Amino acid sequence: MNRRDFIRGAGGATAAVAAGSAASAPATAQEEARPDFSGWLDSVDGGYKDHRGEDEVRVSVGASGNGGNFAFSPAGIWIDEGTTVIWEWTGEAGAHNVKTYGEAPLDNVHELDSGSSAAGSDITYQHTFDGGGLTGYFCKPHEGLSMFGAVAVGEDIAVIEPSPNTGWPEDIAHSGVELHPHWHGMIAGLGIVASFVFTFYVVKYGASAHTGTGRDS
Repeated sequence: MNRRDFIRGAGGATAAVAAGSAASAPATAQEEARPDFSGWLDSVDGGYKDHRGEDEVRVSVGASGNGGNFAFSPAGIWIDEGTTVIWEWTGEAGAHNVKTYGEAPLDNVHELDSGSSAAGSDITYQHTFDGGGLTGYFCKPHEGLSMFGAVAVGEDIAVIEPSPNTGWPEDIAHSGVELHPHWHGMIAGLGIVASFVFTFYVVKYGASAHTGTGRDS
């Protein structure tokens, strides 16, 4: 084997290892359509969850988020008409309440009002959503901390559609069979070591003596 073959082999080995590492990365999950809350929940902690198909849904009041325990969790929910939502106080961060926010950029077709703010872990408020639409609500004492929530009801609402699936991942590294992250580093490291070994051998000894082109000893 001559020097060119060794170098070609070293490069091929490194490329193969890198390709194997990239192919083992996890695949990107397919996104689903979700309600368009018109920016009402932008930068608001608490998350979103699709609860369609459930007769009863629970939302924590005073969950972790927004710089303390000032979040509804989930902050945004999607439910069917006729579903009952029960807000449950966690007892954290003082007194809370649940009220429709009339200035939210939504339909606000449902009137939510748990009354005066109250503290404790044994407090609940519930509302059955008999009609469709999008309603934004808030905790009045913690409005300045973005303690906001929203409820999407039914199918006749504005939604944000996911980007079309072209069959190609947005990041080509996010495809293939998932491996634990530390294996990626080990595979890449082995490729680098193999490349150095090949290169060292060629530089030190030249091509194989059996080819008739090796260096004199």
